[in-house]
This record gives sequence, C-alpha cells and structure tokens, in this order.
Amino acid sequence: MAANPSDIVKTTFVTKKGSYAFRRMPFGLSGAVPNFQKAIDIILKPLIGKFLSAYMDDLIISSPSFTQYVKHLKEVFDYYMRRG
Repeated sequence: MAANPSDIVKTTFVTKKGSYAFRRMPFGLSGAVPNFQKAIDIILKPLIGKFLSAYMDDLIISSPSFTQYVKHLKEVFDYYMRRG
C-alpha cells in the first residue's frame, strides 16, 4: 500500500549510508495493519466466506478435499491476476 505522500517524511530513518524513507506503508506504523486488513477485505470480498478467510497478512483456504483445495487456490491466484 502506498504511503500518503505527506506522511513519507515521517517514516525517515538514518543509517551510515544515508537517510531513507518508506514510500510504502510498513507494518510497524500504527494503523498499518488495520488499513491492510481493510484493503484485503475489500479486494477479496467475493471470495471471503465462500472458502477463504483473511486475517492480517494470512489467507486461509478451507476445502473438503485436496482436489477442491487446488481448485480454490487457483481461483484465488486467478482473482489476484485479474485484479492486478
């Protein structure tokens, strides 16, 4: 997830090789995890509850058989590919 341009300066840290700032939201920032969870819930809404559960950065696929699991896994990957 892209960080708000006005907040990038707030993520600056200094090392021996220079100063750096995050352009993407790192999980260590307050609010990062809930924002990521909300984005995942919105993106995967059509699949959540059918066979997919999402918790933070984990996706859980529940299937009655291995064959069905592979089908569900492919459906999740295909869905991500279509969404970009």
